[in-house]
Amino acid sequence: MFKAERKEFKRIHIMGASGTGTTSLARELCKALPFRHFDSDDYFWKKKFTEPSAPEIRVAALGRDLESAESWILSGALIDWGNPLIPLFDLVIFVSVSDTLRLKRLKLREEERYGSTLEPGRKNHKMHREFMDWASSYEKGGMEIRSRVQQECWLERLSCPILRIQNDGPFDESLWQIRDYLGGHA
Repeated sequence: MFKAERKEFKRIHIMGASGTGTTSLARELCKALPFRHFDSDDYFWKKKFTEPSAPEIRVAALGRDLESAESWILSGALIDWGNPLIPLFDLVIFVSVSDTLRLKRLKLREEERYGSTLEPGRKNHKMHREFMDWASSYEKGGMEIRSRVQQECWLERLSCPILRIQNDGPFDESLWQIRDYLGGHA
């Protein structure tokens, strides 16, 4: 279905704000392409979503795994800690959706993940509120947090092609935009 035959498109990084669908896009593309999927969260966290691993451990582990695969898609964020891996990228796809849609997705994901423990007074309520407050600051935040400003500055330093996807429509539209880009360059 999808083709990415030119060598320069065998190592793809998909990034964007939390809730934009980078992981979902990578998973779906890897079903159609002979690519392996890696997600930055699997390397960032020592204990998922609660305890980060040391940056040098993340970079070493992710670097080993990326080097072991001929074709891959890396989803998620690695700004600052993953900068040594930038030379590996053949293409970066920057995904954007409206804050309304993104925050709705995040709320649903949190509810699926943690259920009733998100309710006031329950075990994960404080963590959930802090996460949603952090996620809500993406569009207005500066360089001190993961924000549009921070990501745009990071993108400016890249030498590989950048494909920008802005889509509040059906998920498949983003897949088709990527497919068309890869097909047009295959």
